Amino acid sequence: MSIIGINLVSGCTGQLPGSFRLAQQEEVFATSQEINTKLDMLWVIDNSGSMDVSQQRIRDGFSGFAQKYMKPNWDIRVAVITTDTYLAHPAFTNYLNLYQVPVGSPAQSSYLRGITADGIPGRTTPFVNPAWAPNLVNMNPASPDYGKFTAGLKVNQGRPQLGPNWAKLLPGNHDGPMIALCHEANALFISATDVSKCYIRDDQTGNTGPERCAYPGSGETSASQCVNTPMNDTVHSGRSIIATIPPAGTPADAAWTAQLIQDFLVNLSVGVTGIGYERGLASLQQLLADNEASGSPTSFFRKDSLRVIVLVGDEEDQTMVIPPAPYTGFLANSYYTTDAATCTKLIDGVSFTVPSCPDPAKLVPVADIKSQLDTFFHTLDQTGATENPNFFVVSIVASTAASVQNLRTQRSSNELDRADRFIELGNLVANGSSVMEIDNPDYKAMLDAIGMAILNKKAIFQLQRAPTTTEEMTVAIRHANGTMTVLLPSQFTVSGKVLTITDLDFLLGLANTDQIIINYQPKTLF
Repeated sequence: MSIIGINLVSGCTGQLPGSFRLAQQEEVFATSQEINTKLDMLWVIDNSGSMDVSQQRIRDGFSGFAQKYMKPNWDIRVAVITTDTYLAHPAFTNYLNLYQVPVGSPAQSSYLRGITADGIPGRTTPFVNPAWAPNLVNMNPASPDYGKFTAGLKVNQGRPQLGPNWAKLLPGNHDGPMIALCHEANALFISATDVSKCYIRDDQTGNTGPERCAYPGSGETSASQCVNTPMNDTVHSGRSIIATIPPAGTPADAAWTAQLIQDFLVNLSVGVTGIGYERGLASLQQLLADNEASGSPTSFFRKDSLRVIVLVGDEEDQTMVIPPAPYTGFLANSYYTTDAATCTKLIDGVSFTVPSCPDPAKLVPVADIKSQLDTFFHTLDQTGATENPNFFVVSIVASTAASVQNLRTQRSSNELDRADRFIELGNLVANGSSVMEIDNPDYKAMLDAIGMAILNKKAIFQLQRAPTTTEEMTVAIRHANGTMTVLLPSQFTVSGKVLTITDLDFLLGLANTDQIIINYQPKTLF
């Protein structure tokens, strides 16, 4: 508690005629707290083939959220990872080196040769083997093997970002869609009947840069414009961590906010070329292990921030144990079963079966994930185990039987499911965690609800002492330039030692350099 000698009330409150106020104590007891606007929001988004519609809805709803909540006067940081980020774990090295297209496969890629086939347009510019696989495809027109993969195609050759750095927030990783090779074996990515159509951007003379991804032109969609390929790997924001506070010398104006929105729209557009074994919780664990080490230049979570983890997925989380010494044949789909009884779930009394699912005995208990997060945030904040680790979870999932069935019908897939493990994590964390409907056609209200949840947490201030029955409180904001703003009684409430600013629009206008000042004064006598 500090002692200050400023009378915040005189000249500000407009006393009633005929009233008088007891002389203020010679020393005014006051509490002064810096307003902590630090917020770290991590999105974990499913990037498998069924997610194009949901990703589009997130993008559509985000602009309004950003305009309202991502203020340059607030200290907000946002990052995005995918549900296959767990593949950075060294145990999956053998899986990444597995041949997606086997050695000696007779198939020749008509697309890579520039031939239109099966409704798929051929290339309009010659294919050039990427630097990371210079002999990947036989591109000699005189060869009978023209258009064949010279030695097959490995998982990590078709998706070159997969590897030991995939869980690190590095530029070129989680700042735009995953890079994927266009070819017939990656059917969902290239099919003319699917919205993705990678061939639209797989052209060095065509659209380059992220602008058309953020804001598609007439007749375009984000699914066809938010695409990175070895031939056109230009849809990146350049920032895996987006911060609302501009760097020194950059004005916090409308242009800065517009750039923030564009960059995050690009980062949100993770694409649909990821691995179909979705492990969002394992990906979160891998981020903590690889990216959040003390002193790491790419660290995302900050001491004393409010943390929001947004989990987005249309299938169940499949986070499984990794053996201490993985056997040679250990793959991303190890420990799975096709037993129908094991892979059947009741949702609202309706039975849903998926073609394959994890062996329940191999699943990492969600309580263990929650305990790991608690320990991480307690260590980061240097707080005790009994204190609030100051994070909450928002799960955007298919929450009802109707929504699961609707998604299955839309995507013609019986693999879609409710992500009960995401929901369970939120239930264990509590602290304002919530579940939102991924099948909602309009995400604007959902994202606004996330923003309001954040604001409500930032509106609470712990006082060093409560006012006595013979005192009344005056609450003011001291700004960095020395000016003061006094709050009206209608803009806050006090309960014991807890002050809550109820005017959330006013709260949004506060800066991280502001201070809140509470003065305790004797009550007025009439």
